[in-house]
Amino acid sequence: MEKLEIYYLILVHKNADQTIRLIRNLDDTGVKFFIHVDLNSESVMAGLQVYKQKNLFLSDKRFEIRWGGFNIIKATIALIQQAIDHASSERAYFVLLSGQDSPIKKTGHISSFLNFSYGKQYIQHSRMPSLNSWGKSGGMERIHFNWFIDEIGGKKSLALVKEQIEKKDYRAINFVPYGGSQWWCLSKQCVEFILDSLKEENLAIYEFFKSTLIPDEMFFQTILLNSSFKKSVANNNLRHIDWKSGPDYPRILKKEDFKVIKRSKKLFARKFDKDICEDILLMIEDKILIK
Repeated sequence: MEKLEIYYLILVHKNADQTIRLIRNLDDTGVKFFIHVDLNSESVMAGLQVYKQKNLFLSDKRFEIRWGGFNIIKATIALIQQAIDHASSERAYFVLLSGQDSPIKKTGHISSFLNFSYGKQYIQHSRMPSLNSWGKSGGMERIHFNWFIDEIGGKKSLALVKEQIEKKDYRAINFVPYGGSQWWCLSKQCVEFILDSLKEENLAIYEFFKSTLIPDEMFFQTILLNSSFKKSVANNNLRHIDWKSGPDYPRILKKEDFKVIKRSKKLFARKFDKDICEDILLMIEDKILIK
């Protein structure tokens, strides 16, 4: 059996040193890192450029990331393509992370888990509009109307959407929409399918999602759950994320969250911010990841 490789795709917009910490905690044989730094985060880019590591690759294609916009999809696809170009194994997983994530299992455990379950696609999903946590419409306002977040920003886009609502100007949706968590873990064959399909049958879906709200929580789900990969999809993003406790959503995890994190069967957790609470990262490293 060919050895499993893991390609981590990391979206970063702050705290270069926290991203470096993430890389160090995940580094292992057969692991490569591909990083996109927000075009607005030059100080972060400078911090990562001085961190030299053979299995670390910074994306040359950089996009300005606005919350809710489509550029984050472009950044993710650029990372997938870059990773594919550097891939040395047909047996590999591509794991999408944020620079504010952390592993909560040792690297050996992560590798063993993914090796044992190879072929499953880990992406949280639900058919829309059944997502009760996404408001009364189940998230359908994200796709029923044209949003132009990257072009004109959130406030101006919302004003245009309100006009569309008044006119009852709904967009036609010619596919079954799915949504869920942005973060996923997909096999090499699966991400190759995504790249290939964007040139062909799913190009219309790509064009459609360019003018939606928060497409990173719908785009990949919609492609995969409308494909032959549907039967291999596990409704699990392998992340411990607290959407309930607040005061932030998702919650910025702190040292009082450690017991819950330690009990979790997930592989990763988010969201962390060393400027708010570095103790939790130290506790994870000292009591869970210690080698």
